[in-house]
Amino acid sequence: MFSIKSLAAGLWVAAAVTAPLAKAQEKPDNYPTRPISFVVAYPAGGGMDVAARTMAGVAEQQLSHEFRVENRTGGGGIVGHSYLANEARPDGYAVGVVANPFLFSDFLVREGAFDQTSFEPIAGINFDPVVWVVRSDSELASMDFDGIIKTATDAPGELRVGVMAGNVFQFVTEIVEDAKDVEFEHVPFQGGQPGVTALLRGDIEITNGFYAEVEQYIKNGDLKAVMVSDTERLPFLPDTPAMSELGIDIPARTWGASRFVTVNPETPEDIKAYLASSIYSVLSSDEAKAAFEEVGMTLSPTDRNVTAKNYAASYDALSQFLSGPTE
Repeated sequence: MFSIKSLAAGLWVAAAVTAPLAKAQEKPDNYPTRPISFVVAYPAGGGMDVAARTMAGVAEQQLSHEFRVENRTGGGGIVGHSYLANEARPDGYAVGVVANPFLFSDFLVREGAFDQTSFEPIAGINFDPVVWVVRSDSELASMDFDGIIKTATDAPGELRVGVMAGNVFQFVTEIVEDAKDVEFEHVPFQGGQPGVTALLRGDIEITNGFYAEVEQYIKNGDLKAVMVSDTERLPFLPDTPAMSELGIDIPARTWGASRFVTVNPETPEDIKAYLASSIYSVLSSDEAKAAFEEVGMTLSPTDRNVTAKNYAASYDALSQFLSGPTE
């Protein structure tokens, strides 16, 4: 059986790699001459959107050029990913801000009409674990994680959990179910933010999200974080236990979003090289570090070469994991 641990080697290789400084690339002739769009496949306000908008703001300051964020939503990410793979022109003006395992899951698990060769990764952004949250005025908020598990054990399938079908939010929920021998009702949403909205309305009892999606609600007392899908606690949530503290054996920096930047593989090489070098330089700056921390994210940028290696390793690992038993 291909284990959860075996996925770790590929999904976040960058955790053990220090990327060398990228060489500065000269700006190509006649590029850019109009705004560059960071294309996000998920709704405004979600973790991917926040990462793209934060990066765009710093990039504008440092590169003296206009960057926009374009949300192409639908199908839980498939609409935006399909646009990047099949419709966006290879001219450097539609730049993808994507994440794994979300991107790969859209064609390995779902019906996306593209594959790993449809995208060329040029810079890594960060890793963001999943946070489980409940409403602060709910009965679950008075419990610790073990208490929530006992409630789920006593009422199988009754606690409703917000997920993205066939993706990391669902995978994290299934890991908890398997480790604790419980059953939840999975309620699918298009992204983390819609799940948070449903939780706030009382439509579900628990939801998966990224810290940037739940930060304001935790700070104002509407939501309570109960678990983080990693082996270490988030600096922003020092009182919220990591999954490994709760008796759930997982590898580090695996079950979350590994965010990175892509272009169409047919984009001219001088434009790809310029974008890769410029974006890596932006993400490596003190200004970017401060800007991302302000929105509840930590940065771990990687250059074009390291990001490409991570991308290939992630594809191999997730493909094997999803294929099931290897014996």
